[in-house]
Amino acid sequence: MTAGEYVAKFLEAQGVEVVFGLCGHTNLAVLDGLADTKIRYIGVRHEQVASHAADGYFRVTHKPGVALLHVGPGMTNAVTGVATAALDSSAMVVIAGDIPSYMFGKDPHQEIKLHADGSQWEIYRPFVKKAWRVHDPTMLPDILSRAFSLAVTGRPGPVLVDVPMDLFSRPLDLPIPDAATRRPHGRILGDPREVERALGVLLAAERPVIFAGGGVILADAHQQLRQFVEATGIPLATTMMGKGAVPEDHPLCFGITGLFGSPVANRLTREADVILAVGTRFSEMDSSSWIPGHTFNIPPTKLVHVDIDAQEIGKIYAVEVGIQGDAGAVLQQFLEALADRRRTSHGKPKDQAARVLEHRRTYQEWFDAEVGRHQQSNARPIRPERILCYPGTGLS
Repeated sequence: MTAGEYVAKFLEAQGVEVVFGLCGHTNLAVLDGLADTKIRYIGVRHEQVASHAADGYFRVTHKPGVALLHVGPGMTNAVTGVATAALDSSAMVVIAGDIPSYMFGKDPHQEIKLHADGSQWEIYRPFVKKAWRVHDPTMLPDILSRAFSLAVTGRPGPVLVDVPMDLFSRPLDLPIPDAATRRPHGRILGDPREVERALGVLLAAERPVIFAGGGVILADAHQQLRQFVEATGIPLATTMMGKGAVPEDHPLCFGITGLFGSPVANRLTREADVILAVGTRFSEMDSSSWIPGHTFNIPPTKLVHVDIDAQEIGKIYAVEVGIQGDAGAVLQQFLEALADRRRTSHGKPKDQAARVLEHRRTYQEWFDAEVGRHQQSNARPIRPERILCYPGTGLS
């Protein structure tokens, strides 16, 4: 079979169900191969749609989205969608056709060569986890296996495989690797000693808060987060990407923080003495541009930071305890450590639920009074609260 047909068979063996793209002369060999698979090819009218669709596919299924792109402008059209996937930690495998390898530097149709011959693949280097240019079709099994593995390993993200079109047409007689090849197995656990130490810091706090980011959703850790929130009675605030990790109408959920967050959630986090942050990079929007006293006061607030990416821990705020690990796996460790403490102490840790509900009532009354004051204001220019006056100005 041709290398293009090999790529199609490889994708099928990896469990890929959908490929998004736009056809062109540089990727026709792959499209021919897809016709003989069970993969559904969704052709779009603009490559940016393909990249956004592949991003959305991962957000819904948590399986890597696959985008098949054309040379030159086809690849550049998709930049925004691929960069969005990178910033929001969406796993995506981008396969792009390129000019024929024997035409590098000769200005063939749509060659990108301002800094180097045939260098379109370098456009993606600033925001993908890795970019490969294939020089020999026999490299495809290894590169594609690594591409799928890297896209979903650690903090998920997009990768690029750039293939000159003539390589797609060359014969390739190699076995199709099993889907498990080089794929990560299981979830990364946190250091048990650090989990125990972090739990001690959290349970000893007077005003603890759990702060959940998009990493909780990526890890499918909704159940573990809710169980831990309810087991401890600790209030929860979220980032924009973490919204929905626990239902918004849950009595211990105080909404999102930051520039677009609720005043109650911002007050809760800035007045906390300990924050357990799970799966968040403390982005500017969620942290009110990191201005002290708006959303966070770290320090003196102590921070326990859990993230799959070790480079994010302590990057923005100094940590009391840092734990690298999968959000769901570490939260499960917290639940088990909490259960062990209850068994050995023949009772429950200090119940914080009553205090939290009292704080909620206090914050609710403060928020209602603040909004109500602006709703009845005759000031010019008109306050947004006056225009958007609605009954029940509470968190719900």
